[in-house]
Amino acid sequence: MSDRCGSELGYQLHITDRTEPCAPCRRAHADKRADYRRRRYLNRAPLSVDATGSRRRIQALAAIGWSLGEQSRRLGLNASMAHKITIRSWVWPQTADKIRALYDELSMVPGPSQRARNDAKRRGWLPPLAFDDDTIDDPAARPSIGAYQPRVFDEVAVQRAMRGDRVHLRPVERAEVVRRLTDAGRSAAEIAERLRTTPRSVQRMRGKEAS
Repeated sequence: MSDRCGSELGYQLHITDRTEPCAPCRRAHADKRADYRRRRYLNRAPLSVDATGSRRRIQALAAIGWSLGEQSRRLGLNASMAHKITIRSWVWPQTADKIRALYDELSMVPGPSQRARNDAKRRGWLPPLAFDDDTIDDPAARPSIGAYQPRVFDEVAVQRAMRGDRVHLRPVERAEVVRRLTDAGRSAAEIAERLRTTPRSVQRMRGKEAS
């Protein structure tokens, strides 16, 4: 038994002999179970994920001047990969994570390419303001295009939202709430809490208002 002590076989022999497993054998058994759980988790991990969020992020960055080629370069991918993702229905999880990080870095930074802006406009690609951080990955989410709509809003809805009530707001009303609370000295975090969104989304709306 001593030559098998500290192994899974040693642990199983303890069980067969109905003896208390020694500490080395218990450790070996625990290590084996941990390795099994890790491999089982990896085998369940998705090989691909829905590309909706990745596609919207790439298109949004293009809409503010970051060309697909420049995005591919910053992502460390093949030069045409960003374009391919805009027409795919799936993407590798690791690639989705990279795109999310790049979007977080650049979504409030105007890019240098006017050609990218023109191409994005021609294709109907929407800028970062069109989606909140908590809806951009949802295929069923509809874009907010309040920047292109008349500034006519429901005053009652705006007042309720400013108090923090849960109320349905159109994009133009959300923008008005952000404007008024910003003028009142509220921080992006405070406004985000009242609108049940993220501070980054509030900052984007502020930036759009100022442009």
